[in-house]
Amino acid sequence: MLAGLMLAVYYTGRATVSDAWRILHFRLQPAARAWLGIPEVPPSTAGACIAASRRLYRGLDRITTALDPARCDRRRRLDQAEADIYSAAWDEAVGRAAANRLQRLANDLVLVPVRLAQQRGYRAELGR
Repeated sequence: MLAGLMLAVYYTGRATVSDAWRILHFRLQPAARAWLGIPEVPPSTAGACIAASRRLYRGLDRITTALDPARCDRRRRLDQAEADIYSAAWDEAVGRAAANRLQRLANDLVLVPVRLAQQRGYRAELGR
């Protein structure tokens, strides 16, 4: 899911699930598809497309569940009282733990590609 969203931002400038789905299933080279565990053949029927989409949404759900201590329906605007309840969860122990997970994820998304590039010699000048 995260790889699909990052590719969507790169190719389209937007991080939408629908763009990620299209890129993951229809635009990747076979080697990239294998590396990400995407089936070799793109879905070709309505049922296969729905199943692939549901897998992607389940992945997004797992990610947001692990990272958000107070999930709410983000498809609607919360009134101030509701927003205050959800934001208070970030000040509790579970919220601080989620914030730490988010910080580690953000750091890894930035640092891992840089470290890999350095190891491969692509960015040798960074080590000087």
